Amino acid sequence: MQKRINKKFINKFLLFSLTILALLASLQCKNLKDHSSLDSLKTESQKNMDTIIQKINKKIVVNSFADSIANSDSTITGLQKLDSLILLFPNNGHLYLYRGIWYANHKKYQDAISEFSMSERVNGVIYPNLADQKAKAFLAIGQFKDALEYYRIAATYSDEYNLRISKIFEESGNLD
Repeated sequence: MQKRINKKFINKFLLFSLTILALLASLQCKNLKDHSSLDSLKTESQKNMDTIIQKINKKIVVNSFADSIANSDSTITGLQKLDSLILLFPNNGHLYLYRGIWYANHKKYQDAISEFSMSERVNGVIYPNLADQKAKAFLAIGQFKDALEYYRIAATYSDEYNLRISKIFEESGNLD
């Protein structure tokens, strides 16, 4: 599901970027008298778009690699690989999410919660998968109130989390 959200976001971002570049080109064309300037502007815009696309593709590859490590490499070298990726890309909040997932898979829930919080800080936003993972970690250590808070955040994006919210009320014995 996260990959679908990422692809949708990337497609919307690319469309938005292309629209902005076309708008800027048309505004600058009104001020330009000759077509050679327009051609150079088109070339420069294309280079900028190519750079943006390369950065997005690189981020997708890095995130896919980190996802495969977090979900399949159960050795300590898996954690070391994630640490290395974070050193290379410290502003990629998804990497902290994947390191948190690695910790959660190894039942190190406090470390997982710390990583999820770091992902939240770096990204500047809580998206459903992050909220879900953080809520699961809180549930694992019995912090129902915190888990409920994060499932409510996830439920604002998707109704599928409402069932989990009701299960928390049931497990905690608080049906009010």
